[in-house]
Amino acid sequence: MVQLTKTTKYLAIKYYKDNKKVTQEEVSNIFGINIRTFQRWLYSYNENQQIQRKSRISCSYKVKQKHVIHSLKIIKKNPHI
Repeated sequence: MVQLTKTTKYLAIKYYKDNKKVTQEEVSNIFGINIRTFQRWLYSYNENQQIQRKSRISCSYKVKQKHVIHSLKIIKKNPHI
């Protein structure tokens, strides 16, 4: 899935707001996105007057620190693994 730029998102919202006869579904089809995606953009814009991606903390979600510690202990006991 390709991430659309903020500019594209703002253009979609502006197009919808400027053309009152256009439905959300039609705008979604024009911009090639899911209608629910457009609705989220519109909601976000109406709430904050901006569209921002959620900031996420970059971290490993599969290997936990306890697993790393355990693995290091095993390697220390048996360095020929």
